[in-house]
Amino acid sequence: MKAKQLIEKIREDWPVKVICFVIAIFFYIFYQISSLSKVTLNIPLTVDQKNGMLVASSYNPNVKVTVRGPSKELSALRDQDFSPYLDLNYVAKEGTFTFPVLIKMSESANLIDPLEVSVSPSEVTLTVEEEIADYVPISPLLNGKPAYGYEIKEILVSPKTIKVYGPRSMVQNCKRLQTKEIVIEGASVAMSKTVGIEKPGVFIRPSSEKDVTVTVNIQPAYTKKTFDAVNVTLKNVPENLELVGAEVSVDVTYRGKVIDLDKVQQNNLTAYADCSSISGPGEFQIPVTITPPYYLTVEESSKKTVTVVVSEKKDKHVESGEMSR
Repeated sequence: MKAKQLIEKIREDWPVKVICFVIAIFFYIFYQISSLSKVTLNIPLTVDQKNGMLVASSYNPNVKVTVRGPSKELSALRDQDFSPYLDLNYVAKEGTFTFPVLIKMSESANLIDPLEVSVSPSEVTLTVEEEIADYVPISPLLNGKPAYGYEIKEILVSPKTIKVYGPRSMVQNCKRLQTKEIVIEGASVAMSKTVGIEKPGVFIRPSSEKDVTVTVNIQPAYTKKTFDAVNVTLKNVPENLELVGAEVSVDVTYRGKVIDLDKVQQNNLTAYADCSSISGPGEFQIPVTITPPYYLTVEESSKKTVTVVVSEKKDKHVESGEMSR
């Protein structure tokens, strides 16, 4: 067939042929669209922030990524083929901004044709602040109490502080970091534990992930206890004198370990007054000497002296002679 005849054939009834061609294309596109499948993935949203500005407000950490494409190819896709992110690198000052959600796709996803990708939400509004650093003290978290009769003398933390990074306002408001729990219930001796630090939050990060060492020094607890009417023994009364009257007790406050004071019994406590200085009958103020157990000390006493009244002893022979008369 000559070219001239071919052209005449094509021109013959050309409006009908054009309409048929358009209809064929429409059916092809309709078939392609109807044969596409849809998959919705819930994927973590990352933030690209390398210019010294950081996110300083909360946001939904996940976005929904909807993918339309041929069923066979879609079945091979995974969450890792799509990486939604926010780009903060063009922000140069603090404030609140709306960022579009961008998506990076893997090479295998880019090879699928046709492929439609949409994300929800498509934008995220965030507060952005300058990144700063500061040193924050570390506070140990203790659980429980020492054994009865013991107390915490001191708590040592090494290192005492740690450097943290984060948005300006949050770092300035971060007053301390807390260690993980340290159990001291029933302890009666010093203990040292190496523990981690609790995460300070999603916006603040420590400069180091190293553990800290916490030393808890535990010692016996001391207290005071008052014993009423401790017996005062009168010693060295001259032989030619006899007691007419005396105050023979004193209230004493002792200081010592709690566990020692609990063991003390009233009748084991002693005090005495030395009467060797008395030379004749009369009323005397005699100093009281308190003798505590070796593990206790005297905090105070109700009396420094006791009153002692003595008189001369009568001759028994004289008394008996007078009675015989």
